[in-house]
Amino acid sequence: MLKALAICWPATVVQRCRFHVWLNTKSKLTLRPTSLAGQELLSLSRRLLHVRTRRQARRWKRLLKHWHRKHAEYVTERTVKENPEPSERSWRYTHARLRSAYYQLNKQAEDLLRSSYNPNPKLPHTTNHLEGGINSPIRTKLKLHRGMKNEHQMVLVNWYLYSRTEMPKPPRYCL
Repeated sequence: MLKALAICWPATVVQRCRFHVWLNTKSKLTLRPTSLAGQELLSLSRRLLHVRTRRQARRWKRLLKHWHRKHAEYVTERTVKENPEPSERSWRYTHARLRSAYYQLNKQAEDLLRSSYNPNPKLPHTTNHLEGGINSPIRTKLKLHRGMKNEHQMVLVNWYLYSRTEMPKPPRYCL
């Protein structure tokens, strides 16, 4: 989807909600990670929620890089399988969930300065307006019209979204 956005609308700013990043990280690490690396990464992911300025974002990014340098050996540990299938790898990462959480946060760090601190004041910091302002009414409409065929439901959603554009044409001009 990001590739399609870049092709169709290259000037579009893509922003990932930091709260959802934290939720995904928390689900991978749990609220009580057993390893020191996991505890530190969970704490660092919590700090992401409080980043508001460009300076704080740079500091958070440096802390994440420092965490990775400190725990790089632990994160890249591998476990060798005794009898792997011929089509399988003979090893796996020992701390795959921790590794996945780190790379997710690292991706967020790359996007943090670029999108979250855009000088455009109209750009919101969270996606809450989408959840309550756009997605919720769509879900309600689909729930009320659940007997419709999928094609008709798609038309319903398209018309709803079209009616929410800045200057929609009257329906008689759209056919």
